[in-house]
Amino acid sequence: MLAVLFALKSFSTLTHGKHVKVMVDNTVTETTVNQMGTSHFHKLNKLTKDIWEWCIQQHIWFTVVRIPGCENIEADRESRTFRRCTEWCLKKTLFKHACAKLSVIPDIDLFASRINCQITPYVSFRAGPEAFAINAFQMSWQPYLFYAFPPFSLITRFLQKIQ
Repeated sequence: MLAVLFALKSFSTLTHGKHVKVMVDNTVTETTVNQMGTSHFHKLNKLTKDIWEWCIQQHIWFTVVRIPGCENIEADRESRTFRRCTEWCLKKTLFKHACAKLSVIPDIDLFASRINCQITPYVSFRAGPEAFAINAFQMSWQPYLFYAFPPFSLITRFLQKIQ
């Protein structure tokens, strides 16, 4: 169910004011969301409420349909793949200590994800549920006092943009 909420948020610019059909391979998710609750589990009911409240704010009506797991091979495989190489970051305590020592409070994290962001808002490489924008290289950095911890493979490109 959390994946459903994250997916809706990730594609919110495309779905605003539309009907969205979400395909899942979990019958509990399908039933609970479509019935706007009714699960015996408080956490699932709260998550269902969060999903519907967010959809109402975005003017989205959506339905959930079940796709058999045997037909959901590619999405299932991707959902189980954790790409540790893309989730590098400074230790949060080190980041906070550095900001305090330098008397700096950045207002945006340019190369982050939901998992490794040091501050919000953040800019993600891919669509993310809470990302402020996608692809830091396609936006102006001038109006921001930013924090950046780019992937090592992008450091040269990062330095070129700064220059």
